[in-house]
Amino acid sequence: ATFKGWMDIMYAAVDSRNIEDQPVYEINLYMYLYFVIFIIFGAFFTLNLFIGVIIDNFNQQKKKFGGKD
Repeated sequence: ATFKGWMDIMYAAVDSRNIEDQPVYEINLYMYLYFVIFIIFGAFFTLNLFIGVIIDNFNQQKKKFGGKD
């Protein structure tokens, strides 16, 4: 949830090859694109989900106590 350490994982994935092969520096450059897109969309999805739950709970409490729109 804090995105701590995701860059280390991304760098390891970019340098990765097949099983039993030694890593090679930046051999798999498409992994940069994958991780950046994953982090951006994951963060937006999580943020929107969190905000949606808060707003939904706020609206439920508003209806419960007789508030008007």
